[in-house]
Amino acid sequence: MLLSSSFVTLLSALVLFINVQATANVDGPYDKHNHLVKREPLSTRKNFVNFNQESSGYERNKNVFNNPIISTQLPEEWLKVSNWPAKETPKLGQVSGVTINSKGQVLIFHRGDHIWNGETFDINHNYLLRDLGPISKPTIIVYDPVLGTVLQEWGEKIFFIPHGISVDHEDNLWLTDVALHQIFKFSPLSTNPKSALLQIGTPFKPGNSAEQFCKPTSVAVIPSGDFFVADGYCNSRIVKFNSAGVKISQFGRPTLPHGLSMPPIYNFNVPHALTLVEDKELVCVADRENGRVQCFDWKTGNFSYQIYSNVIGSEVYSVTYSPVAGGMFIIVNGKEMRQFGVVVRGFVVNADTRQPASIFGPILESPHDVAISADGKDIYVAEIGPFKIIKYSRNVSFNSVPSKSHSVSKATFLQAAQTNGLNTERGSMLPAVLVIAAALMFAGAILIGVIVYSRTKRRGCGQCSRRWMLGRSPAEGFKLGHLLGQHQGFEKLSTAEESEEEVTSLQPFA
Repeated sequence: MLLSSSFVTLLSALVLFINVQATANVDGPYDKHNHLVKREPLSTRKNFVNFNQESSGYERNKNVFNNPIISTQLPEEWLKVSNWPAKETPKLGQVSGVTINSKGQVLIFHRGDHIWNGETFDINHNYLLRDLGPISKPTIIVYDPVLGTVLQEWGEKIFFIPHGISVDHEDNLWLTDVALHQIFKFSPLSTNPKSALLQIGTPFKPGNSAEQFCKPTSVAVIPSGDFFVADGYCNSRIVKFNSAGVKISQFGRPTLPHGLSMPPIYNFNVPHALTLVEDKELVCVADRENGRVQCFDWKTGNFSYQIYSNVIGSEVYSVTYSPVAGGMFIIVNGKEMRQFGVVVRGFVVNADTRQPASIFGPILESPHDVAISADGKDIYVAEIGPFKIIKYSRNVSFNSVPSKSHSVSKATFLQAAQTNGLNTERGSMLPAVLVIAAALMFAGAILIGVIVYSRTKRRGCGQCSRRWMLGRSPAEGFKLGHLLGQHQGFEKLSTAEESEEEVTSLQPFA
């Protein structure tokens, strides 16, 4: 029984690891036939609940493991604004990003008629649809924040699969394209830029060097001009550059198999969005498939704290920060692959307590990015399915923002200011896979032997009967294939590409 239990544990760990790695590299609500599908996220974990620093393994609180989480007990303080944007807005594709410039104008980044689905990339992250050319229509639309009318359109015949959009203190525009594996800096859109001021990455060539990315997701620029790149779907790292685009440092590593416990700090599973906490000099990362936000000192790379909650769930798609009302994080989550998953919506997390204080939504489909106005009154959510941008406005005054936690929304955070992660190289996932695979093979062989031996003993069979040959003659001897099937023998394992295609028919790409 002990051996059998160990085998099952090892098998579960490997299945979870393969499932997460094979499906985390996806981002859109379309299957290979371009049919709209509902997202079934990757994590098989149940609820995030009260991990704490004292527990060496960050073990879960088993008392609430299978209980549905009801976020509606939190107040809804931002309500959807009808008739925004205006009806005459251009037809949108997958809306992958949203940001707000210094004038309060709302900028979105969308994919036009290009779709990210199971046939967009090969197993090595190479873009397969270059023959289609770049998106022919403008990929960036600027909206009036009040009227919702279109102020400007820009960005045609440049991008292939847009992802992240942000602006710096001078309203320079920063963009990422996961097909090109590049990040771009353009002058403010008011200047109608014709070419990029800065461009890092080799077009269509994924990599992990100082000058290459693999499906980068987001850029955040600090006041000095230095900037961070979340890289991204493949490399699981955050790279810091100076204003000239020269690499300064990096931190982060892939998330290795961890069962049902929270992965260690600096481990990322799709670092999907970045935001700055300027009053604390922190850069924070939406660690998408680990269902948390990790925050780091933007000078040293020291880990500061992380935020995760059973109310928010196991998928965190985007995060942004506002210093209003003492500071608040705005988070959008994703659907969970279980019967009683959390509701997909937006959450406002108190920056002081790091606990959810309110919600907005009421129910979203596939939120991908979020932005908040300078005064904290308006929130904008980009959805990749259905294709739209949604505005929410605050319906109460800020002096009523709850500063204490709600019992249902308990979130926890880990502080470790002395932990340094700058220049931490990425860890390889291959050793972990090989170790687990070898352990599984060894445990499986022993388990099969034990089963055969126990059956032989129960039937009174010893060396005389040799029934363990499963009907073969003594001359054939023992063959493991006989135990596994009389005709087929071993079957070839499905490839990662086949696995990804199966999953992507059920869930969107992010």
